[in-house]
Amino acid sequence: MNLSRNLAIALALSATTACTSLPDTSGYTAASLQLKQSAAAAGSVLEAELGRMAEYLPADRRDGVGATVQRFGAAWGTTVASLDAMARYAESIEEITAAGNDGGAAARGVAQGIQQLAGAVGLVPGAAVATLATDTAAAIYTQIANVRASRSLVRSLDAAEPIIRDVAVVVTGQVDAAARMFNNLISAERSVLEADMEDVLRIDQRLEQQEKQLGQHFAALSEESGPAAARAAAQAELDRVRNGRSAIAPRIAAYNAARAALGARETAGAELFAATRLALTTWESAHQKMTTAIRERRPVTFQSLQAAATDVRAILERWRDL
Repeated sequence: MNLSRNLAIALALSATTACTSLPDTSGYTAASLQLKQSAAAAGSVLEAELGRMAEYLPADRRDGVGATVQRFGAAWGTTVASLDAMARYAESIEEITAAGNDGGAAARGVAQGIQQLAGAVGLVPGAAVATLATDTAAAIYTQIANVRASRSLVRSLDAAEPIIRDVAVVVTGQVDAAARMFNNLISAERSVLEADMEDVLRIDQRLEQQEKQLGQHFAALSEESGPAAARAAAQAELDRVRNGRSAIAPRIAAYNAARAALGARETAGAELFAATRLALTTWESAHQKMTTAIRERRPVTFQSLQAAATDVRAILERWRDL
């Protein structure tokens, strides 16, 4: 009797769950798109600003720096292309959940989306960038086959998790590569600036010491009421040194301004790369969160991913204020 009653309750709950609509995953898509758009905009500004910084360098060094700036733009473009592929994958999942598909057709849709994503970031042969070894690519294909064979939306998303983690690792590596190129470029520009100003700074340092010593000498002569001729000579020598410092002061001011600008952009770049890495980690965890929500047929929000994408945009706005 109790067994029959429990079975009836279980069947009723199963039927209720089956009829419950799938959660809205549009927030995952929206946040993924915002991350891609923010990173693309920030990268464009970053590249333009780095190019503008080359104006501080001697004319004979600008062409080489300009070529490096273009290589950085290409490297960051690879990251943006991967973020775009991640957004397209999110869109494919949204289409599946919006249609209410949770069976074999959904699994095939997830498999198609994950295969396109893996190809776009270079996890499988034939992609623009060969990222992983052949045996790893074979493992990815096996995982994609498992996704396709899952016969349910939840099981296919579970099977896709290892690939999602691999995608996050690969794209983080792309961010790291762009960051290294950016940091090398900042260091190169700073080195050129310092080399160009080395003699000027050394002269200014020597004149500064002379100005201090002559100032003390002139003050002592004044206090002792020394001979007028001696005071006049000391004053003339002090004026000569001060005039020398004044003559090179504009170059030193421009040098200090350039160093400050490089430092500000170095900080902003570091913030951008850190925020993008965090967003990638958040994107990966948001996928797990989405899978759990679909399994439990409950609403899901993606506030953390949205906040991470917003942080990238906020860095862009701060950069524009520099």
